Amino acid sequence: MHLTLTDVGVFFGVGAFTAPPLLSLLFGRLGDKYSRKAVLLLTLAFLPIATAILLITKYYPLLLLAAALGGFGTAGTLASGSVGAVAAPVQTAILADKTEDMDSP
Repeated sequence: MHLTLTDVGVFFGVGAFTAPPLLSLLFGRLGDKYSRKAVLLLTLAFLPIATAILLITKYYPLLLLAAALGGFGTAGTLASGSVGAVAAPVQTAILADKTEDMDSP
């Protein structure tokens, strides 16, 4: 594709700065407002969608979308890092709903 170093840096920057902070905040709030299970399933679909975009196209704006959805470029890339970080608030809320109230005697 003959991308410049700046293009590659922007690609990884979009992945690093979009997925964990912005998307986790957005989908955490959506999970509180709507169905947590539905939002969790939606976030889990991000990695295969992002990977499919990377495999199918060379169009740079779509590659940036894939970087944002897949979180490419973050520490512990792909499912172990960024995409997991997007789903983490929703997963934590679902787990909290399933625990008993530990404060009562």
